Amino acid sequence: MADKLKSKHKVTVFGSEYLIEGETDEQYVKTLADYVDGKMQEISTALHTVTTANVAVLAAINIADELFRLKRRYREFQEEVDRRLAAMSRLLNGQERDNEEVEG
Repeated sequence: MADKLKSKHKVTVFGSEYLIEGETDEQYVKTLADYVDGKMQEISTALHTVTTANVAVLAAINIADELFRLKRRYREFQEEVDRRLAAMSRLLNGQERDNEEVEG
């Protein structure tokens, strides 16, 4: 299997430039960096006198919270889909038995 070409993209987050190397396109990396920058700006504005390291940690915790909430919602959604599929399967199996009884 051939390796994907890695590319480097320069982004700015919270006033600092970073060179990001990876196998993703530039727009995606920029979107991620803009999101992190926005979170950090939001926290910095709300707290006024916090160090960059503190802002970064608080932004990471906020983003992790968003991720965990989305994972929980996804899991709940998947469980609901599984419940509905099981109910549909039971209905279809019952219908098949009814059809067999009529045909038999």
